Amino acid sequence: TSLAFTAIQGGSNPAAQTLSVRNTGGGTLTWSASETTGWLALSAGSGTGNGTVTLQATTGALATGTHTGSVILTGGTGVTPITIPVSFTVTAAPVPPAISATPTSLAFTAIQGGSNPAAQTLSILNTGGGTLNWSASENAGWLALSAGTGTGNGTVTLQATTGALATGSHTGTLTLSGGTGVTPVTIPVSFTVTAAPVPPAIGMSPTSLSFTAQQGGSNPTAQALTINNTGGGTLSWGINHDATWLWHSPGTGTGAGTVTIGVIPGSLLAGTYNGQVTLWPK
Repeated sequence: TSLAFTAIQGGSNPAAQTLSVRNTGGGTLTWSASETTGWLALSAGSGTGNGTVTLQATTGALATGTHTGSVILTGGTGVTPITIPVSFTVTAAPVPPAISATPTSLAFTAIQGGSNPAAQTLSILNTGGGTLNWSASENAGWLALSAGTGTGNGTVTLQATTGALATGSHTGTLTLSGGTGVTPVTIPVSFTVTAAPVPPAIGMSPTSLSFTAQQGGSNPTAQALTINNTGGGTLSWGINHDATWLWHSPGTGTGAGTVTIGVIPGSLLAGTYNGQVTLWPK
């Protein structure tokens, strides 16, 4: 005595339904069927005696909500028509899951041959409907993931490994997939490997000094030793000597500089004396 159809907006049409027509009186019933709405189609418009009418509701471009109509059965003169109410409920299409990730890019930095950089965490959110089942994958050998799959919101920890990577900028991607109907998300990942810093190194000129004096005479003229940094960074240096007849000034310095080296023969006997001046980084 009534019919109800249900479908998803923009989706497939619902299954057809059958209406049985019977003659509950006497004589011969000649009947006809008609509908009052455009979304309802009938398979048979008339018949004699008992019979059936198949009804098909068509989703088409119907808006969401409940739509109503009717099928009217008429039997000619003296036969009371029958109205069969028909409803068609169109529901909104379910919102599929959708992947969102924060941050939208990741960058690592490390020194060549040094320690690995700190791990970083990527947050995954379902910004759509339903249940999100996601998987994560990377395309770079220097990038490792803590988790490859998950359900709903979650996190993935990423670790960049310095290993034997050359200096420069290395790029890769992390791809988050969510299955059928879910648009994958790609997260760019960069890894900048810088050269190890060059330590300071002492350079000096000249590399040897020679003094001459007469026994009991005046001290010879002092000589200058030039110091420079032949490495990187900032050089702080100190100086000493191993002979009592040697002297120098100053005893410390930073960066390039000059040290004055002198001798005091004093009571030294005639002969050749060897000493050593030592420079070291501080």
